[in-house]
Amino acid sequence: MDATYRTNRYNMIFVPFTAINNHEKTINVGAGIISDETIESYSWLLEAFLSSQKKKPKMILTDMDPSLNSSISEVLQGCTHRLCMWHIMSKMPSKIEPDVVSHSDFKKRINQLLSFDAQDQTIEYECLHFRFFVILCSHAFRVLINYDIFKIPNKYILDRWRKNMVDIGFQKINQKWRVCNTYISNLLQDASSFYEKCIDPVIHDKEKLQELVNSLQELSVNCGKDVASKSSSNPIKEVVENIIGAQISIDVKIKVLSGIKTKGSGKRNQIKSVAEKAIAKSLKPKRICNGCKQLVNHDQRNCPINPSKVLKPFKKQ
Repeated sequence: MDATYRTNRYNMIFVPFTAINNHEKTINVGAGIISDETIESYSWLLEAFLSSQKKKPKMILTDMDPSLNSSISEVLQGCTHRLCMWHIMSKMPSKIEPDVVSHSDFKKRINQLLSFDAQDQTIEYECLHFRFFVILCSHAFRVLINYDIFKIPNKYILDRWRKNMVDIGFQKINQKWRVCNTYISNLLQDASSFYEKCIDPVIHDKEKLQELVNSLQELSVNCGKDVASKSSSNPIKEVVENIIGAQISIDVKIKVLSGIKTKGSGKRNQIKSVAEKAIAKSLKPKRICNGCKQLVNHDQRNCPINPSKVLKPFKKQ
C-alpha cells in the first residue's frame, strides 16, 4: 500500500493496493483516491477496501506515515503490519553518515533483520522466506546456531516432509500380503495394532505370554476353517474390478475375422524420400537424349539445355 502519487489535476492522493500472486508477481487488487492523509481518510479507504474483499489480508506493507499506521491498527486488527524496506533505505542517507550507508556490510545486515523468541522457538525475519516457500532460509539457521539450537523446531517441519507420513507398519502390510484394496488394508492394519496391544502388557511375563501364544494358535486354527485360499489371486485384477465395479472374466476368447491379410504390409503408398527417388532414378535404363545427344536418364523434354526450360525463369519476370 503506497500513497505517494499526486499526478492528477486535482492534486488528490492516489493509493494503490498491490499484492503478490502464486507466481510471485505483483498484481493490483484495488486503488483509491483521497483528499488528504489524515486518519479519517485512511480509515475510510481501508474500510472501503475491505468491503470489496472476501477476507482481511494477513500482512500489509506501508511507509512510515503515522496517520496510516494508526488507521491500520484500528481497521485491520490482527493484520501483521510491516514497514517497506525501500522507504527505510531511501531515508538512510538523511539519518546516518554517508560512509556508513554506502558500506556493503551495513546494507547486508540491515536486509537480514530478524527476531527470535527462545521460549517457543519462533523466528520472525523480514525476508519472509518461510511464509512464501515453507522452507527456512540461511538467516533462520544462523539464528538457531547462535542460540545453540542444532535441531529444527517441529513447527517448521511440515508433515509432508516426514518419513513417517505413511505409517511404516501400513507399508509392510501392503508389501507382505500384496493387498491393493484400501478397506482390507485398513482391517489388516487394525489386526496388527491389536496384536501389538496384546503383546505389550505380557512381554515380561512368561506365563501370560505363553497363554497368549496358545490363544493365538487356537485362533489361527479356527480362522483357517471354511476359508477358501486366495494365494493365486491377482491384486492388479482386484484393483481394476474395484474401479469398474464388475468382475473380469478369465476365459476370454477372441475370434479372428476372416478375409483379412495377415502377411505383408499391403500396397506401398507411402511417400518416397529423396534418397529413394535418387536410387530408383539411377536404376532406370539410360537412353540417348535428342537434346544433348548423350546417354542419360532424361529425355529432350527434361533436358537441362532445353531452350524452353532455360528461358522459364525469365518468362515469370
